[in-house]
Amino acid sequence: MKKIGVIGSINADLHMRVPRFAQPGETLKGSAFSFFPGGKGANQAVAAARLGGEVYLAGCLGADPFGRTISESLSAAGVHCQAVEVQQDLPTGTAMIQVDDSGQNAICIVSGANDGVTPLFLRRVQAIVDTCDILLFQLEVPMEALLYAVKEYRRRGKQIILDPAPAEPLHNELLRQVDILTPNETELRQLTGIDVVDDASRLAACRALFERGVGAVLHKAGAQGAYLYDSGGLRHFPTYEVKVVDTTAAGDAFNGGLAHALARELPIDSAVEFANLVGAISTTALGAQSAMPTLAETEKMAQILHLKGR
Repeated sequence: MKKIGVIGSINADLHMRVPRFAQPGETLKGSAFSFFPGGKGANQAVAAARLGGEVYLAGCLGADPFGRTISESLSAAGVHCQAVEVQQDLPTGTAMIQVDDSGQNAICIVSGANDGVTPLFLRRVQAIVDTCDILLFQLEVPMEALLYAVKEYRRRGKQIILDPAPAEPLHNELLRQVDILTPNETELRQLTGIDVVDDASRLAACRALFERGVGAVLHKAGAQGAYLYDSGGLRHFPTYEVKVVDTTAAGDAFNGGLAHALARELPIDSAVEFANLVGAISTTALGAQSAMPTLAETEKMAQILHLKGR
């Protein structure tokens, strides 16, 4: 199996259950509060590791209780943390997450120690990351570092997967280095200026990114599943019907599942099907990393869904 590297954010997720999202100026009573290890980079690393992948995470934590707890949790999940550094002068990154009664979420983040992911940091951990074959990136670390890493590792022949979240415009200089881009609907609109309201607009948005140099566009469409656009055109992969508890980090579970499937050298269509299943299962439990399924759990769910005709 190929090795997976993740260069990205590591956060403390402060998680509140609410009946609905609060409006401006409103005080709303929640029903539960929890702390979970999170951050898109760490989430994707844990997702791939829990499936049995050999995963190396490169990122930064603060020298605080959150950082120590998260470090222990990552190691317990099977993530190799030799390229995780502690920033003495910055706190661990933090995410404030509201989850409503339907399972949808709203998130605000503070970068903290994630700002320590710089080109200098990446040069320090390069020997570790260079052992990996597939690299996952997101947009929760400084853009200067992201652009440096993507260009450097594409030049070294690595397969580059970019989750363009949180949504922001991206230059063609970056997009041309990406083998697989995995935007959700908001990110697809931000990147292309096209509102995805039907199949025609989705095709136009995916094609626009493909024409800007992306190797393949894998649109994560939530309840509609996923759409893959590459040289073979646009293909739809329906979602799996499960009982949704919390959608936090479902996209990260999808990306981790995708990387794991590609590390097993599955064809791209089979890899997307597998990623769809991993993402769906992650919504059946509360939290981010705590909800990532193991390979055994994923295979068991696949058998159950097969018996139900899906």
